Amino acid sequence: MNTAASPTDVRKLQEVLSNHLYTLNQVYELKRRLRNCRELSEESRRLLDRPLERIEEHLSGSLYLPEGPPNGCGLIIDDPQGESYDECRTDLEAEFVGEGDGPLMVVEVVRPVIRLVVQGQTWVVQRGRVVVALKAEQEKGAAS
Repeated sequence: MNTAASPTDVRKLQEVLSNHLYTLNQVYELKRRLRNCRELSEESRRLLDRPLERIEEHLSGSLYLPEGPPNGCGLIIDDPQGESYDECRTDLEAEFVGEGDGPLMVVEVVRPVIRLVVQGQTWVVQRGRVVVALKAEQEKGAAS
């Protein structure tokens, strides 16, 4: 039995992935803006966040490979905001701000990491784009 995907199947998968990635990036951006919007009441924020969560959940479990397993596979958004950063991370493209040596952390997420999950295994399908700074500088700024 030949399990290799045909070029047509690969093109279909690339098109579906591209559409899903675009939508997930838009959902992430809307959620980020909601978090940062100071003018919204908590109730308004919840009312707007709920549909975005539903879209994200739908996309996370609705990606089906051509002639793949009936349970398909899904995409998940991985937000690295506030995580430690080192140059060995292959899932992030980083821009450094500030100077000095020491532990680094992600201070801003320009684009999230998106992972493809198939039967418990994960692959990065979109590297995140982040801004990193010295952890000590961020902790000093937060304490002020």
